[in-house]
Amino acid sequence: MKGERLNLFAALLCSLPFWISNPAFSAVGGADYLESGAGARWAGMGGAARAAARDTTAGYWNPAGLAAQGPAEWQFGSMLAMAPLGRRLSWLSAGLQTDRLGSWSAGWMHNSIDGLETVDGAGTMGPDGASAEDAFFLSHGGSLLYQVKWGVTAKLLSQRMLGFSGMGGAVDAGILLQPFLDHELFAAFTAENIFGSFSWNTGTIDRLPRAFAGGISARILRDLVMVSADAVFREGVAQAELHGGCEYWVFEQMAVRAGMDGVRPAAGATYLFAPYQADYAFVYDGKGLGSRHLVSFSLIF
Repeated sequence: MKGERLNLFAALLCSLPFWISNPAFSAVGGADYLESGAGARWAGMGGAARAAARDTTAGYWNPAGLAAQGPAEWQFGSMLAMAPLGRRLSWLSAGLQTDRLGSWSAGWMHNSIDGLETVDGAGTMGPDGASAEDAFFLSHGGSLLYQVKWGVTAKLLSQRMLGFSGMGGAVDAGILLQPFLDHELFAAFTAENIFGSFSWNTGTIDRLPRAFAGGISARILRDLVMVSADAVFREGVAQAELHGGCEYWVFEQMAVRAGMDGVRPAAGATYLFAPYQADYAFVYDGKGLGSRHLVSFSLIF
């Protein structure tokens, strides 16, 4: 039964290229909101989460992390981010870990912007517009060996902006390695938007840009400190995107962290009152779209 279900899931994923790909792409791009991140904890770490995320947000960062969640059977997570210019980002996810069928998670990301200025063909200012973007994630993770985890995420995408709208889909895959069983040291490799396209109501079809990433995460100093780093190589971007962070558990219920999301410094904290966990992060951006405050709540049991 386990093999049949896994084969069915693999067959569904393998069929995605046939309905989300098209040889007549208009351009490479779109769905930039997918780079927003998931989880305030990982935002405070500068987005260095591909080897570190082993909760329901792993469906976003690296689905292989779902297979390394630990003893928890159920997990629920949520996130709300507020930023200037009327921007809001939210995340909601649930995960289930089983002995026979591996680990599964489902997630929803919503990104919206209000107060967009509109101009008609004559240059006259029109009423303010808005943008709404959604992504639905279905992820599965399993073990090739105890020290080698794998995972796949299927994404369904939707976007509406100033009279334009579109839908699309994409597939991510990841591997998580733990070289030494007696050390919490992990290495990660991910491929994002392996297959992916986005169809607009104008008739154009864009191919989503691919991205490949590697990451490493380790616990040191009697497991009180976690350090993590990622390097992301995005299609069409000349330089690698670098992320790094450090987390310190002050005592059993509280942690503080700091990181760099590219050139943007970040910081945050966690309060753990099992089975509940609350996370806060602040990401400073003085030159881009403005700084962000993020809050996450999780339930793990």
